[in-house]
Amino acid sequence: MTRINKEMGVSHHELFRLLDKAVQPHTYTVSDQCINIQEDSRQVLINYAPERIRKLASFRLPVTDLELTFRGFSAEEITAFLKQFDKTYQCGGG
Repeated sequence: MTRINKEMGVSHHELFRLLDKAVQPHTYTVSDQCINIQEDSRQVLINYAPERIRKLASFRLPVTDLELTFRGFSAEEITAFLKQFDKTYQCGGG
């Protein structure tokens, strides 16, 4: 099992707007602030915290903290998943 924490500069709305692209070709379900990607014996759980606001001078930016838990994925598969995930959320869609 591998856990990775991320502080994402996105609102919950933006998180879900891009989620299909971020996790493709995987499918997911959502319940209780947890996104569950299940494929046979492999699983990714993405727990998301309540949205918060970061204040920088007069700017107010949304922030969502994530905890990604990988089960049954190799290090290479995790790296590939994260590369796609991170690229999707850069500048609102890569």
